[in-house]
Amino acid sequence: MTCTARIETFHHTTRLLGVATAERCDISVRMVEPFPGRGDGRHIMYLLAGHVSYLVDGQLSDHGMLRARELLVDIFLRETRTAELCRTLARRGPRIGELVETARREIERELAPEAPIDDATFHRLRQALRRDLRAAGLDPRSYQRRYRALQQRRKAVHRGHELMLERIVERVARRLDLSPSRELLLALMRLDPGLPRCCTITVASVQRPESSAA
Repeated sequence: MTCTARIETFHHTTRLLGVATAERCDISVRMVEPFPGRGDGRHIMYLLAGHVSYLVDGQLSDHGMLRARELLVDIFLRETRTAELCRTLARRGPRIGELVETARREIERELAPEAPIDDATFHRLRQALRRDLRAAGLDPRSYQRRYRALQQRRKAVHRGHELMLERIVERVARRLDLSPSRELLLALMRLDPGLPRCCTITVASVQRPESSAA
């Protein structure tokens, strides 16, 4: 059973509105005001024994309402910080794009040749490797070792994107005298459509906003 409910709470004097979608052991929130549509699937799954259900008789329980409001405040704090950083970055003008591009080039050089590769690149490099095997008499063991390395690079594409973004955030933050944070990552991604996007990206190594001094 799934329940959808309107959520309202306050953070200091700011009124927050959202919509919560809950099942017995999972709840997510999407903000309506003051940042319409934000949420990005923010949710809490509860799998531990003794959990009090988010639902009672098909409606949000008190426990579910409390967690939904916590999520709504969390979204508000993240989006407020991200908006502040977007304004800060926008004031730097074209320099932001230059910094990101410089950091990207530096990191690509550092990661090569272990940088992850997409499917098209993998097939192109595999064909070149096969040509080396036929034309140059490549040792079969060397061929297998290089082929496995290509496979690992192909599998690591999502991990590589995450590592790339972590390093870009750290490098750009250092050059702008900011602290690396998830919000800085979000701000950079919103300002630079060329940055890699991946559903697995969490960038867990950058600081949480509570610990950021920016």
